[in-house]
Amino acid sequence: MNRLNFLRFCPAAVAVAIALPAQAMVMELLPLRELTRRADLIVHGQVVSQSARREAPGHDIWTTTTLRVQDSLEGAAPADVITFEQLGGTAGGITELIPGDATFQPGEEVIVFLKKTPRGFVLYGFSQGKFTVHFDPVTDARIVDRDLSHAGLVTRDGRALPLYAPARLDDFEAEIRADAAAR
Repeated sequence: MNRLNFLRFCPAAVAVAIALPAQAMVMELLPLRELTRRADLIVHGQVVSQSARREAPGHDIWTTTTLRVQDSLEGAAPADVITFEQLGGTAGGITELIPGDATFQPGEEVIVFLKKTPRGFVLYGFSQGKFTVHFDPVTDARIVDRDLSHAGLVTRDGRALPLYAPARLDDFEAEIRADAAAR
């Protein structure tokens, strides 16, 4: 990288680094249409459980989340209950943390974007691939939102972006279905 390009890049990198919390990941923004296009399965469901394991000494920890499927928005869910994996977790008293990845809690209602891999389904797009469903008393509606507090999102040209705004559940699901139909 020549000195002029480095000097152009440096202020943007410093600004993004200062704006992010400790242990954050900078990643390219994946708009909803792009998430929908790249995901193999998009489901609305409730988290049943999570478990973490280290496959062998010295190997990575993987966390498996079990989800009771309420609705499949794209792709055919293989069962009423599915599992997907994420790198990281706590096993044997050791925690491997992946900054920028989503966390899940049993009982939580979510919409997840999943990718099929040789391991099975994995959450696609780190925290961008998880939307939490909850009731908003201000709007008196069920809405979806996502926690991107540990993710710094930028566009391909390096601009920092605002966080995703909550959306009404029905509108959100309709947008996913329309984007999926247009694939």
